[in-house]
Parts: sequence; C-alpha cells; structure tokens
Amino acid sequence: SRATRAGREAVSARPRMLPADVLARVVGAVDRIAERGWLGTNPDSVDGLPSLHVNVVTGGVPKYRDVAGATGLGRCVREIFEAVEPHVYGELLPAVRELAGSDTVEVSEVFIRTYG
Repeated sequence: SRATRAGREAVSARPRMLPADVLARVVGAVDRIAERGWLGTNPDSVDGLPSLHVNVVTGGVPKYRDVAGATGLGRCVREIFEAVEPHVYGELLPAVRELAGSDTVEVSEVFIRTYG
C-alpha cells in the first residue's frame, strides 16, 4: 500500500500476500531444505551470523527452472518458485510498477532467509 510521510511516499508491508495453502507449500519445501542442510550459510553482512537462506530467483532468473528432472535442492527450489510465481509476478510486481510509475521495474531477487 501507499502512504505519505513528510512529503515522501513510502511502501508499507503487504499483509497476507501469500494464501495459507501457498505458504504451507513454501514452508514445507524450506523445512526439507533445512533438514538436509542445504540452506546457504554465508555470513550475514549485518550480524555476521550464518544467513540460512535459499535463493529462488537470482539476477532476475529463476533458479533450477530450466533444469530437466531437477532433484534434491533443485526440486525444492522449483516447488517454492512455482508456488510464489503468480503472487510475485502477477500481484506484487504490477502493484510495485504502479506505485513506482514505471513499467520497467523487474524482479531481481527472491530469497528466503530463516532465523533460528
């Protein structure tokens, strides 16, 4: 949503962007990734702790999307992408383009970071 603060526009959180069934699919896939030790562990740039993340889209390109017969991590990441794709590209991206007044805004990164 859009709000004005001190003459500047700000973007606020978008509650319930993902329906409960989609969120359940994503959480299930992330749980499988975590159980198998496949989460990224690069140190976070702010707190230095392991980032515990999984990249779904990098540099505007979905990970593992064109890998035939993806297994393991690739299959989990594809499951996440397929679950969130219509919401990120069909709902969020058009809303951000409208807010920014630009049809050139693109999705660059989609990743999930866990805490704990």
